Amino acid sequence: MGGKPAAEKPAAEKRLPRLQRLSRLGLGTVQFGFDYGVNNTRGQVPYDEVCNILTSASDQGVNFLDTSRLYGASESVLGKAIAEIGRDFTICTKLDLPSNFSELSENEIGEAVNASFMGSCKSLQLNTLPMFLLHIFDYKTTHGGYV
Repeated sequence: MGGKPAAEKPAAEKRLPRLQRLSRLGLGTVQFGFDYGVNNTRGQVPYDEVCNILTSASDQGVNFLDTSRLYGASESVLGKAIAEIGRDFTICTKLDLPSNFSELSENEIGEAVNASFMGSCKSLQLNTLPMFLLHIFDYKTTHGGYV
């Protein structure tokens, strides 16, 4: 009780997703990770604009973000930007397996799922993920639905 205060945890260890009611509108973040889109003439969104977009979205009540490891640097850009602006978002990301996933053993698939999950946590600077979806339907059907 009267001893030294507990040591402060590093910021990355403190970021747990907060349970919150999701906004009716979410923000897709693929262009935060790379040059994407038929009508995109500007390329990847610059980091300072990502911070401004996220701040504006939060100010308007948007708290749901959609991303994926398949969206280039999107997860790491989001992790850095959210930590910088200090806003709460619920993030949905997606499983990314190697292109030869159907040839992998169940053990190798399990390891790949874990690596994708942990990689997303690290990039997003979160200890866990509030939503983790299958990005490709074949993930569900391969190996009898093992994934």
